[in-house]
Amino acid sequence: VSTQSTGKFEFLMSSFTDLRTPHSVFLWPKIPYPEEEQKAEQLYVFETQGLGKEPLHLASNFPYEVFLNGEFQGFGGHRCCLYEALSDVWPDTTAGSTLQIRVHWMNPKKTSVWFRCLFEDPFFMDLLGTRKWICYIDKSTDFGSKMSSQLPRQNIVLSTPLSRGQNLPLISYRGTDKSSPIPSWTHWKVIS
Repeated sequence: VSTQSTGKFEFLMSSFTDLRTPHSVFLWPKIPYPEEEQKAEQLYVFETQGLGKEPLHLASNFPYEVFLNGEFQGFGGHRCCLYEALSDVWPDTTAGSTLQIRVHWMNPKKTSVWFRCLFEDPFFMDLLGTRKWICYIDKSTDFGSKMSSQLPRQNIVLSTPLSRGQNLPLISYRGTDKSSPIPSWTHWKVIS
């Protein structure tokens, strides 16, 4: 990449406003097994109870689905470039008791897809940062072989969606903290 094109790219990036606040929190599960034993793809569920008055405002650098009281609401986690994730506001998420975000993580060392960047610093971000989240593996779906080099692996449905598997501790980072457990998180901007 030439210096000239890099300068244009940096100018373009700087024209967006970062939506993170001191309360925004990056979250990701701490994986309890070694890297070589990690799957090529995995579904992680982030769950919170008692939703309050504020609509959900979130971002992720991987695709996700939103469920309210077990009912599918929509999907997000749009394709993004390095260090720039698009945010989503879910206004209908205040009328319920349980909110679940199912993130489809694809291991960049074991998976290749077209037209989507896969990142080694995955995150799910609650931009309001006021909810308490837990995380677990969704054991309702496993992954088969790839039918096309353009796409992720085929889904193999094993049970009803959001079947609770192993609970996982969460790694978290707020923008006001002095250091991040995943240093590259400090470079990410969230834009609309």
